[in-house]
Amino acid sequence: MDKSVFVPKKTGADYDLPPQIESWSDIQKHVNVFTNYNVLTDGKPSICHFSGWVAIRTGVAPAVRGSLTDPSLDVLVADAISGASRFRAIDCAATGSLKGHL
Repeated sequence: MDKSVFVPKKTGADYDLPPQIESWSDIQKHVNVFTNYNVLTDGKPSICHFSGWVAIRTGVAPAVRGSLTDPSLDVLVADAISGASRFRAIDCAATGSLKGHL
């Protein structure tokens, strides 16, 4: 990844908008940018296209494909802030089916 293209040089509430995300200027104050993650697998195998996003979202590297032993951060936040809401969260997928996105 070319960090000069996507990763903001200035961090904080007034981060700069590199060329790849400059179209976010109207919504910038509502968007946080998180970069430079390293996933520690704790000796577990690195499962292509799976280990990274699972470990980043849950904090735990999976042992096998399809293994989600801990809730993801978005689930923990939804549980904490949903209160008596009818819908705890709203999920969507570009394909129209969430089935293939877990």
